[in-house]
Amino acid sequence: MKTRTLLLFAGVALLALTWSFARAQPKPFTIGTASDFSTSIYYDPPLQDKLKATVIAAEAEQKTDGLFLLKKLKLDAFRETGERELTVEAPECLFDSSAQTASSAGAVRVQSGDGRLLLEGVGFLWQQKTEHLTISNKISTVITGFRPTKKEP
Repeated sequence: MKTRTLLLFAGVALLALTWSFARAQPKPFTIGTASDFSTSIYYDPPLQDKLKATVIAAEAEQKTDGLFLLKKLKLDAFRETGERELTVEAPECLFDSSAQTASSAGAVRVQSGDGRLLLEGVGFLWQQKTEHLTISNKISTVITGFRPTKKEP
């Protein structure tokens, strides 16, 4: 009787342990499409409450864990002061949420936060961690409000 109780207790303990372990397992990765996608990226400590960038898209199709095909991208990058540094717009791009990058072989439009600089081109790579934006082809630049200074004699 004592052995039976001990075996029953051990069985219940093993069942409880197995059940809690099964619940702790990560949920399986699922691929899908979502409308009105948005995510925010924040600065590293001690500025973790300051917004560094927002990534917004009309549609997002998850390709793999952390990799999304975005349609109608609008990416805003912000300075530590909260001031908008630039806006990137593209009809389509791949966004890697883990690496914090966005890239496309298609059209891209970039405007500075103050609206005085406009860049358009084809193909880009945005790397948030290093704060680099590369536009690769057919680049057009428009600078407004530029006033050259006069040279003193």
